[in-house]
Amino acid sequence: MKKYSCVKVANMMWATTNVVKYPNIICKWLGIFAKRHFTFDEAVKAVPKGWRIPTAAEMKRLYFGSRYSFDPQTNEGTFVDYKTGATLTLPTAGHIVYDDKVLVGNGTYGYYWSSTPCGKFYVYGMILTPHGVFPSQHVNKGNKFNVRLIRDGEFETDSKTRR
Repeated sequence: MKKYSCVKVANMMWATTNVVKYPNIICKWLGIFAKRHFTFDEAVKAVPKGWRIPTAAEMKRLYFGSRYSFDPQTNEGTFVDYKTGATLTLPTAGHIVYDDKVLVGNGTYGYYWSSTPCGKFYVYGMILTPHGVFPSQHVNKGNKFNVRLIRDGEFETDSKTRR
């Protein structure tokens, strides 16, 4: 099981990396790419004990409780905590539309699941762009998005994030 480090931004404990289904060593051996995009149901199943997918309200709190910037050199969005200066960096790793197998928006948009439902087939998600953040978009559960985890309580933190 992967061990995640965390950083406290906007008074919440965030994992410093996205969920990846297959470790790099296994991917290299099998000749496949690491699974970084998940349907909503796959995302729920991929959450390790002690972690959870953030709610839409927590994604809004991240957005309003920090300063967002986009780095065009790395294609990453960074949230800097207003009070502590701690950073949370999220890659703009695109998404896969539910009825297609093609990755779109890689390096331009970052799509992240929340755990908040929005009807039978939709969930709220957060979208990062070079121009800003949309913290509460309703998206089809069949799309494949990135997953960044959150946990409750106080834990050992990193001062900066790693991808």
